[in-house]
Amino acid sequence: DFNLNKKFASYEESFCNPTKFESIKVLLNGRVMEGQNKHSRKISKKQHRYQRMLLNDTGIGHSDFPTKFLMVCNAGLVSGIHYEDVVEMFSKFGSLEKALMIPGKSYCFVVYEDIKEAVFAYEMVNGNCKLEKMDGPIYLLFLQGVPDTKHLICYDKLPDGLTLIEDFISKEEEENLLLTVHWEEINSQLGKVMKHRKVKHYGYEFRYDNNNVDKDKPLSEKIPEQCGFINERLKEKGFLNLLSWIPDQLTVNQYQKGQGIPSHIDTHSAFESPILSLSMGSDVVMEFKLEDKHIPVFLPRRSLLVMDGPARFAWSHGITPRTMDVICLKEGLTVQERNIRTSFTFRRIRQGECYCSYHKYCDSWKPEEVNEEMASKLESTHVHQVYDTIASHFSETRSKIWPNVRIFIESLTSGSFLVDVGCGNGKYFGVNKNVYQIGCDHSKHLATVTYDRGNEVFVCNCLNLPLRSNIADGVISIAVLHHLSTEQRRLQAIKEIIRILSINGKALIYVWAKTQCRSKMSSYLV
Repeated sequence: DFNLNKKFASYEESFCNPTKFESIKVLLNGRVMEGQNKHSRKISKKQHRYQRMLLNDTGIGHSDFPTKFLMVCNAGLVSGIHYEDVVEMFSKFGSLEKALMIPGKSYCFVVYEDIKEAVFAYEMVNGNCKLEKMDGPIYLLFLQGVPDTKHLICYDKLPDGLTLIEDFISKEEEENLLLTVHWEEINSQLGKVMKHRKVKHYGYEFRYDNNNVDKDKPLSEKIPEQCGFINERLKEKGFLNLLSWIPDQLTVNQYQKGQGIPSHIDTHSAFESPILSLSMGSDVVMEFKLEDKHIPVFLPRRSLLVMDGPARFAWSHGITPRTMDVICLKEGLTVQERNIRTSFTFRRIRQGECYCSYHKYCDSWKPEEVNEEMASKLESTHVHQVYDTIASHFSETRSKIWPNVRIFIESLTSGSFLVDVGCGNGKYFGVNKNVYQIGCDHSKHLATVTYDRGNEVFVCNCLNLPLRSNIADGVISIAVLHHLSTEQRRLQAIKEIIRILSINGKALIYVWAKTQCRSKMSSYLV
């Protein structure tokens, strides 16, 4: 550092001297008049090639005069060079405003706060220095500007739904929490050594084979009592609105220096929102990505990260395996060494499916890509044929009148016309003897059972009811619509029910609920 400072002072003097500045300009053009040798000609040849490449790729031209914009011609993501490597090298020569790594390119860019620092870096590095993974030296160019990559990497804001609370715990609390984890149990079902880290679970085990939890097999070891302060601490710090439940699952990850975790989105159907992560032992940078957006988030030691909304359901997050991180200070970019880091991730097990609006990333949401012909075949094979086969047994086990359906039918005035769409074995006929009732079903065998009981029934598909519009005072459709294989077909069935209803008519529709509890009666939605 002392030698660099001496050289910079000398170079700063050169920069301010018009005569010496002219020699720098000559150097930039590769036309060194005095002592030009084979080495300088090689550099010049390389630079001309990279000038053409940059112009073709970005439309940005090189500069014959010093600027604060430098192209690192032969060090980029494609050549295996990391962002941290570039920042570490070039921050030695001055304050970096930013460094830009372009996906799919073998070059990158650095921007200094001051032109003099850029000139100093150029003189020291160009054709003289190389990074660890490089076979030859680095070649540099001064540029007129750099590409606009604001959409690629953003340092000045957090993803929507992300909250970072610094100094969430004290040093003493950090020490006590770390002591609660007994890593000697690492070979039990509660913990394991992953490729990139140590992991231990409390409350429920997260299974990495299917990226989910077995909700029916809670672990014997619950979340340690020492972690019970989370909700109260959020209240103390003014963030009570962030959490409305008490965590019942805890995953502890321990990362050695240089370890990380692949980018991922926590399985929607496994956990509620938000997800909380407490960082201990070391600072780290967590990478958040959404399509072409990239936001590195610096997580200070003893901070709490709360992921909700888009940050929970749409943005992926991960930690790149490396020994140091680039952090953004007021003075510019710098690098910071990592140490052993332990994270406590608190979650709440989700009972049932996820009903978020982020369908693209949700494992509970299945896109409706079934065409009408395929949908009809699916229903014919897996619904209609099944009911025709089991009609007799099905009828014998379906005799109880559901209370709410009885109330609905009995609410119809005398002389009303009631249609039972999907009447099955006709168990709702006769509930109100003062109304005229007909029924329909797709299953000929179930319709026959209803007919044999002395009821008016016909066979049809609920997607196309052979009835005039506006004739029914009441319609019931009990446990029918969920047999239709697409959302469009279910909507069509509802439209048909509405079509046959008279003015001021009413309908009662029950469908099987997605959220079901094991060992309990089936739940339905009305």
